[in-house]
Amino acid sequence: MKYGATSYAGSDVTQYDTLVSVDSNGNYDFGTMYEGDYYLLAAGNYIDSQNSSVPVTGGIKVKITSRKQKCNFNIDVAP
Repeated sequence: MKYGATSYAGSDVTQYDTLVSVDSNGNYDFGTMYEGDYYLLAAGNYIDSQNSSVPVTGGIKVKITSRKQKCNFNIDVAP
């Protein structure tokens, strides 16, 4: 997650402010997010039909408007 970002912040995850891992169902939790703009980047590997690892990425821009809101974001990824 990149704080204060309104557009793609690049694929280098070390340039992001917070990193989390997904669970076995693809769910993730950033905990408390304050009001503002964020860019969420998803990066990982997909195992294809030949059992090869294929890197995938995707991302979305989000705006948090209230500290009390519960948000669910789906991030599409592709090679």
